[in-house]
Amino acid sequence: AWAQLEAQLENHRVARFYFQKAVQASPKNRFAWHVWGVFESNLGNPDFARKLLTIGHIVNPRDPVLLQSLALLEFRYSTANRARVLFQKASKLDPTHQPVWIAWGWMEWKEGNLGKARELYQKALSINAASESAARCLQAWGVLEQRAGNLSAARRLFRSSLNVNSQSYVTWMTWASLEDDQGNAIRAEEIRNLYFQQRTEIVDDASWIMGFMDIIDPAIDSIKKLLN
Repeated sequence: AWAQLEAQLENHRVARFYFQKAVQASPKNRFAWHVWGVFESNLGNPDFARKLLTIGHIVNPRDPVLLQSLALLEFRYSTANRARVLFQKASKLDPTHQPVWIAWGWMEWKEGNLGKARELYQKALSINAASESAARCLQAWGVLEQRAGNLSAARRLFRSSLNVNSQSYVTWMTWASLEDDQGNAIRAEEIRNLYFQQRTEIVDDASWIMGFMDIIDPAIDSIKKLLN
């Protein structure tokens, strides 16, 4: 956690020091290897990042997340074919891990393989259509259809994504952007207003909860703390 904080503050040397301390203290800590590897990848150090993610995978051979990030690294800095091999391995390790299928689908979309991307997105949704990952999958699929010119399909997918997670700013604004691009400025503004409206309703709900807690008998402070 300390290493992540230093990374966010762009204290890269200090972050590396604490990442190293983390893996020395817990050599099988998949989270530490993963975050350090992604950190180095984002800094443009693919060789070092590859080494870190590979070590993480060696000491955690049943973890699909490390292979998924390694696949994305290979796609970014090497070739899609090398990435596909890693995505296939990750999907076999845990076929129910939705992010692997979604990331693989995103890569195929970027490669222009729309049919394959749709197939992979559908596979992810077949695992669980009501999860947070499903919402992200539907949003990504909506972007695919938007770029392909299938606007009705894109709108349905954005709507489906919001049915799963109505709090996604990215999905609301992506849908609004689609309408702007089509010259539907009024509809785009309606969509933005819907987002801010439902955000306001959540704030109102939170205020009601706080009001409810204020009228609880002060003598039972322990219950108030529990509710907090």
